[in-house]
Formats: sequence, structure tokens, C-alpha cells
Amino acid sequence: MFADLIADTRYLGRGGRPFVEHDVPPLSRMLAGRVTSQFNKDAVLLLEGPRGGGKSMALLYLAWRTAQEISTILHGTPDRWREHFDIGRNVAVIDEDRVNELMGTIGKHQVLIADDVGAGGAWSSRKFMTDENFALNKILTIMRPQNNVLLISLPEKFTVDKVVRSFSTYNASVAESLHNKGITLIKVHSHRTMFQQGKTLFPYLQYGRRKIVRFIARLPPADLIAEYEKTRNEQTGKIIAAGGKRQEKPKVSKKEQAMQEHIDQYGDQIAAFKAEGLTAYQISKKIPLYRETVQRIMTKMEEL
Repeated sequence: MFADLIADTRYLGRGGRPFVEHDVPPLSRMLAGRVTSQFNKDAVLLLEGPRGGGKSMALLYLAWRTAQEISTILHGTPDRWREHFDIGRNVAVIDEDRVNELMGTIGKHQVLIADDVGAGGAWSSRKFMTDENFALNKILTIMRPQNNVLLISLPEKFTVDKVVRSFSTYNASVAESLHNKGITLIKVHSHRTMFQQGKTLFPYLQYGRRKIVRFIARLPPADLIAEYEKTRNEQTGKIIAAGGKRQEKPKVSKKEQAMQEHIDQYGDQIAAFKAEGLTAYQISKKIPLYRETVQRIMTKMEEL
């Protein structure tokens, strides 16, 4: 019934009981339902994993099926899925310029893939103070009214920008690659920020009272893979050709690094206190930062 990222809930704990598979709504339907609801939402999924672990194919399949689900909801048929996901238009591979172009011009109810963005450093926390990252973070801020789905693949243990990670709806990782069976097992967690406690939780998705601890990503159709590989090769070729022409970005100063560390540690709390109407002085009494530092952080966060 669900020819998609079908969840199989595993019980591998006490007694060595075998896993039990349950019919649950596929992840693509969850994403499509979220962005087509009356609540004006977007969906951002970060997928991390090793090179060759199946990230690109998993996201390609998820994008294709999510587009079909959106088409079914909006048009009554899955056949108009290309109106919501076109590889030549909706995919950016590695290059940060292409990522900017992709996210800055795309329309409503689109499914977007930013593949291997860590390889180009587009969302690295080390590039927090660069113009490119300011632009990317600003785009993320205005994405919600477009009700789009953004699927991002990252190298394993990649240090992604704090703002990008805070905007993610789901955090996923490759649990196991079964290439001989044409599937990849994916762990998916939701993203919940507890502002008062200054904590971020990543619980498993649930269906009823059951935890969904794995999603099965299958191979996309062969023609879709060929189209994606062609686009990837074209974009990679442009990056290689332009490699020697790019100017080096200025190094980040110690002061800017300190600012980034403060935002990483206290940004969510400051945002929550500000939303409650507290001033910079009042916030400084609740966290171990001077009023001036809190004010600079508030100003910097407003610019993102």
C-alpha cells in the first residue's frame, strides 16, 4: 500500500524479539501533509551519513514521492508531480551559489534538494560570518510562506550552521545501507527546542504510541536516477571549471568566533526571552552575559 519510505518499528530489546513491521503513513505523506495544511508550514529535513551511504538516492526517492503526495492533495492525482519537483530546477549539488539561486527563486509547494552542501561549505558553522551564509539563513527565514519541502544531505559529523540546524523540522541519519537489496535504513528524529531550559530534544517520530525507529528508503526509478546524475555531473563540472577563479573568503576574527559561540550556546534562550518582552538588561540577569553582549547578539540575530 505504501510504496515509499515505509516505517518498520523495531523491537530489538529484551528477549531478542524480532522487529515488527506496521503500516504507518509514509514519510513523504507526512511532509506533504505538513506543507499543504492550513497552518502555513514548511518542512526542512537534514540527512547525515558517510560517503557512499545512500544519502543522495534516499533523498531523491523521498523528493519524488513527496511531490507525488503533494500533487495528489492539490490536484487529485499524483501524475502532476513534476510541477512540484523538477530535477533541473529543484536540485543543487555542492555549490553554494547554486544553493542561493535554487532557494531564492523557487515557487510555492516545491520539493527542493540541497545535496552534499557540506562539500562546498555552504552551511558550515565556520563560515557563519560570511555574506553567503547570511543570505542562506535569510532565505530559510522566508521559506515558510512558500510552504516548501527542503531536503538537505550532509557529510557525516558535518558541523552545520547553528541557524540552519535550528530551522530544521527533522534530523535524520543513515542507519544502515543495504545496497544489494536496494534499500537504505534511515533514522528520523523530530526537532523540539525547550527554550526555558536551553535544551534541544530529538525524539523519534511516533505513530500512535509506537516509536518509528527506522524508515526504509528504496531506490528511485532508473530514469529519475539518470536525470539526477546528469544534473549532478553538470553542476560538479561547473564547480571544477570555476575552482581557480573564486576568491578566498576573509578569515573570521577571534571576536567573530566568540560571537558565534555565544549564539550557539545562548541564542535560543535569548530569542525566547525576547519573545516574552524582556529587554537586553533583563535577559543579562538570567544568563551569564553582559547587557552589551546580549544586545549585540539580539542585533545579529535580527540580521539573519
